[in-house]
Amino acid sequence: MPLWGAYRIVRGELTLNELLQELIRRERFERLQKAGMDSDLAGHVVSGTLDEARAVILMKMRQAGRRRFSDDRIESAGESGARLALWRFGSQDLEVGCVVKARTYDFDFKTTGSPGSGEPDGAPVLVYKHDVKLLTTPEHAATVAGARRFEKKVLQEGLGPSREKRDRYRPPEDLLAKITAAGATIRWVFRDGTAIEGRAKSFGRWDVDLEVGDASLTLFLHALHPATDRNLKRI
Repeated sequence: MPLWGAYRIVRGELTLNELLQELIRRERFERLQKAGMDSDLAGHVVSGTLDEARAVILMKMRQAGRRRFSDDRIESAGESGARLALWRFGSQDLEVGCVVKARTYDFDFKTTGSPGSGEPDGAPVLVYKHDVKLLTTPEHAATVAGARRFEKKVLQEGLGPSREKRDRYRPPEDLLAKITAAGATIRWVFRDGTAIEGRAKSFGRWDVDLEVGDASLTLFLHALHPATDRNLKRI
């Protein structure tokens, strides 16, 4: 028995059984770390809030180039001040601009002209994150716009953005891991019936990074239609 554990038992802070359970958790935590698992994921596993198999999947996705599984690409763009192109529900074209300020569920966005063009910036507007289908760099905007496709049956449903979580389709993480490893081109169908074909390179808590030809983009899972599921399951 470790000395610190004995002191806590004497002071009445722990029972012997509670101490033994704590020692088991610590031993498992150290084992997971030695196996290469990040400390935050290992902590969730030993506390029972995350299955170990799922944690391994998340680690693999982190190794695919993401800093953290919970990266918020919109928030990151706001921190860096970088220009980006985003495609919103209800908009035919991608809008180029920058994130002025990002919050949990929405952000302020202003359109900007290309550097040196002399075009005036637009006034900041409030954009809800669930209204955004994807984002990319201004340099890749034309390629991404040219790659858009349409699903007639989904178009006829007349859907817009999913404002409620219960209305959203989310691909299972094990399926996302499978198609990412396969490197196959998938048709990703949005709720409004538009679609785009690309290869998944990595995924996070809220989005998937895709390659479309020579362009790269981030597609948001909340924007997907369940019709995407049958395309994923073909791999």
